Amino acid sequence: MKQGDYRIDWYEGLVLGYCQMVCAGKPVASCQVPDMLADDLLGLCEREGCLTYSANAARGWKTLFVYRRPFLKEIIKHSLSMTDASSVEVFFRGCMYGYDLATIEEMAAKVAHDAATLATSASGSMST
Repeated sequence: MKQGDYRIDWYEGLVLGYCQMVCAGKPVASCQVPDMLADDLLGLCEREGCLTYSANAARGWKTLFVYRRPFLKEIIKHSLSMTDASSVEVFFRGCMYGYDLATIEEMAAKVAHDAATLATSASGSMST
C-alpha cells in the first residue's frame, strides 16, 4: 500500500487519535490493525511519544496497544491471558482502559447477569 491510500490514512488517523487519548491521560488504548501496517503504525506511535505493544489477533491482524507508562506493558500482557468473563476481568480491563468506577460497575453487573442467564438457559435445556 502506498501513502495516500485511504486504508493507511484511516488507520493512521485512528492510531493518532489513540495516541492523543493516551497522552491526555488514558492509561491504555488498543485497536486491531492489519499485519502489513503494524510496523509503520508502531513507529507512528513512538514518534508521538507513546510506547506500544502488539499481539497477534485473527489471521492477518494484530492488536496494537498504545500506552505511556512502562509498567503498563506487564498489565497488557496479563490482560491477554484473561479468558473468563468475570467481574475481576471487567474491573481489571476497565481500569486498564481508564473507565470510571461507575461504568466498570455497570459492565460487571451486565456480565454477571449475562452469565446467570446463560447458566439458567443451559441448565434448562439439559433438563428437558
